[in-house]
Amino acid sequence: MRVLLALLVLTPQAAFAQAVEQPFAGARIGLGLAGAQNHFEGEITDLRTGQTQVIEPAGYGVLGDVSVGYDLRIAPRVILGGEAALQAGGAGVSYQLPELGISRSPRFAYTLTARLGYVPLRRLLVYAGGGYGEDYQRLRTRGNVDAAALSNGVNRSFLLSAGMEYALGRHLALRGEFQHLDNSRNALRVGAQLRF
Repeated sequence: MRVLLALLVLTPQAAFAQAVEQPFAGARIGLGLAGAQNHFEGEITDLRTGQTQVIEPAGYGVLGDVSVGYDLRIAPRVILGGEAALQAGGAGVSYQLPELGISRSPRFAYTLTARLGYVPLRRLLVYAGGGYGEDYQRLRTRGNVDAAALSNGVNRSFLLSAGMEYALGRHLALRGEFQHLDNSRNALRVGAQLRF
């Protein structure tokens, strides 16, 4: 009788544990929004004096993204995954002087990242990642500006990220992430991940 009672008590708990044991493994798609700081770095040289000044103008806006990815559980608490994302929106950035002007407005970007995560709690994943990104922007210049020195409005660079996911169930998780695309954007992303 005690054995049967123990089985009846433990079986629902075991079923629950099994249902949420793998919330961070498998294929996924995601939607998100981000508060973003767009920026660029350039140099302005005074042709009369030869002096060079480094400029780093910035702007703030909101962008949206859609992502696809896949995660593998390589150890009981360790997740290895990859993701491709397409992003649009953000803020325009400009630098204006009487004799010249530079403005960049966002078009779209894509990123490819790998991440390594740890599951400290059954429903919580914390992770860090890195990869590559390309940010395409409309570049407008006025005066004696070398557009090629500004990569013609296309930034190709490394990407760093860190974040966490909280599983609401086997197929749905909420995510928050900080992302740095070098010489282009810092973004704080929030969104949802749907797993299959």
